[in-house]
Amino acid sequence: MRRSGSPAGASRRAAAAVGALGLALAGTVVGATPGSAASPPSADAVDCSWAHSNKDAGAGGTTTSTRMQAGPYGACGTVVVAGPGVKMYYHCYVVNKYGNKWSHVRAAGTSINGWVWNEHLDDGGSTKRC
Repeated sequence: MRRSGSPAGASRRAAAAVGALGLALAGTVVGATPGSAASPPSADAVDCSWAHSNKDAGAGGTTTSTRMQAGPYGACGTVVVAGPGVKMYYHCYVVNKYGNKWSHVRAAGTSINGWVWNEHLDDGGSTKRC
C-alpha cells in the first residue's frame, strides 16, 4: 500500500487535477520530440529557454485545443495541451525569430506554465514584454 504522500500518489492527483481543467498532460519535455512538436522542427535550431517573469495581471482563454510549449516555438517540447476555453493567466510576451508573438502563461487553478502562441488566445495574449 502506498502512502498518500508518495510520488506515484502525487502524480495521480496532479493528473486528475489537470484533467478536470480540460488539460491533457503531455509530459514535461524540454526539447523537441517528433510526437510533441506543434510543427516540424526547421533546419535552424531554436532556443527554447527564454527569460520570462510575471509582469502582466491580465488573463484570457484558449480559442482552440492549444499546446503549451517549453519555449516560444512550435518545435519546443509540449508541456500540456489545453482544450478550448481554458483560462490562462498572462505573465509576459516575446516575439520569436520568425516574428511570432508568444505569451508566457499559467493555466488557471494549476501551477502549470509555459508558452502559448498568441493566435490561440482569445484576446491576443499578454500586453507586457518579457
